[in-house]
Amino acid sequence: MAGGTGVPGQLVGRYRLQGLLGRGAMGEVWRAADQALEALRVTLPAAEAVGIAAQITSGLAATHRHGVVHRDIRPANVLLTAGRTAKIADFGIARFTDAAGTLTATSSTSTPSRHRPANYAPRYRSCCPIT
Repeated sequence: MAGGTGVPGQLVGRYRLQGLLGRGAMGEVWRAADQALEALRVTLPAAEAVGIAAQITSGLAATHRHGVVHRDIRPANVLLTAGRTAKIADFGIARFTDAAGTLTATSSTSTPSRHRPANYAPRYRSCCPIT
C-alpha cells in the first residue's frame, strides 16, 4: 500500500484486505485473505470425509502395530493422492514404543516449527531469552 490507505475488501495482489490491524510511521498492517488459498478450499461430502478418516485411522493402527506413535496428526500432515488415498506424512516427532507400550524417549509434543529458537539448544538462549 505504497503511499495510500487500504480499504476493507480491496484486492492487493492476491490478498483481499479484511481489516486494519495497526498503523504507524512505516505503514499499515492488515488482516487479509489469500485468494489463491481460498480457491483451493473444498468441502467434502460427508461420506467421502468418513472414508478418508477411516483410511487415516487404519494407517495409524498399522503404525501402532509396528510400535510407532506419530504424535502430530493434523490436517497438514495428511496428504491425499489424486485417487483420494490418504497418506500420513511428517513422522518428524514420532517415537517408538518399548515392549511395555511406553514411549522410548520423551521430548516436545508439537511440531518443531512452532517452537521458539531458545527451546532447541542452550546455545540459542543468549540470543533469545526465555520470558
